[in-house]
Amino acid sequence: MPYLDLLRVVASYAVVLLHVVAWQVVTLPPSAGRGWWFVTVYDVGMRFCVPVFFMVSGALLLDPGRQVSLGEVFRKRLPKIGIPFLAWACLYYGIYLQRGGDPFVTGDFLRSIARAAGSPHMPPHLWFLPALMGLYLATPFIKPFTDRASTRDLAAFVGLWLAMAILFPLLEYFFDVTVAIRNGLFNIHLGYFVLGTLLHRLPCPSGRNVAWILTPLLLVTWAIGIIGTYMMYAGPGTYYGGFLNKWQAPNVVLLSVCVFLIARCLGSAVLPRHGATARLVAWLGPLTFGIYLAHIVGILLVSPADALFGYLGNAVGMPLRALAAFVVSVLVVVVLRRVPLLRATVP
Repeated sequence: MPYLDLLRVVASYAVVLLHVVAWQVVTLPPSAGRGWWFVTVYDVGMRFCVPVFFMVSGALLLDPGRQVSLGEVFRKRLPKIGIPFLAWACLYYGIYLQRGGDPFVTGDFLRSIARAAGSPHMPPHLWFLPALMGLYLATPFIKPFTDRASTRDLAAFVGLWLAMAILFPLLEYFFDVTVAIRNGLFNIHLGYFVLGTLLHRLPCPSGRNVAWILTPLLLVTWAIGIIGTYMMYAGPGTYYGGFLNKWQAPNVVLLSVCVFLIARCLGSAVLPRHGATARLVAWLGPLTFGIYLAHIVGILLVSPADALFGYLGNAVGMPLRALAAFVVSVLVVVVLRRVPLLRATVP
């Protein structure tokens, strides 16, 4: 579907921009003035990227017209993620060792692979692949429910998820109120997964009506995240103390829903009218998984031009650096897909 490709392309660029600004997020204080504000605008505004990836996966895999068996998951879907994960994890581990001048240690290598993130020798984005593997394994068990579920049933599931995975952590973080009920089935990743199929099934009103309603809501939600981040700033070397930048933050959930619905209604109605853009999105859509895997390489390859991007300032330089890294990542994926032995690393 065109709008799902559009979402994947937009989310892929958002991931790149998020990681381009990441180092300044933890080093720049608000006293840096406009530089800090622009970094924060991009950091807060791009937080929809991973939730949208989960939602797109849910819209596709939980479609009632698609059959997904446990055997298919093991035969087809897990290898499609597992092989690229291992290949890119090994590559990035080597890159990070070389850049840090550290020796190879087998135990650290195995722990880094197992953790996927949180290691000084592993990039921050590979955690998404094991999380997606978990959702793939759960799909054959939850799909009988979602296939038979009405819109009201799916909305009830999402409502319980919002309470247990979103509201309860918020109460604990801001008010030190711990709710004894554990979220169990309603974890953050599965919630976005089911939310994707719910939004995919909802009737789509006219694109113009959606734009008039959701765009202001998106901008207000974005502004709340920016102002809240400023108010909660915890000092240099921290991630803003950042509840508002977490995937389970209410502003991130609402931002993700707005992006999904705007892309769905406008993408389905407007994109087909613009032939060249529609063809570009259709071409890039299948490449986005590879772009996600390769984008840290893309960022590293464009780093010699950092001085130029820095001269342009954060407002312009950061998005342009992300765009350059995105384009380089696309080229890397296209080249790897042409090499038979490496094609499986960018499915």
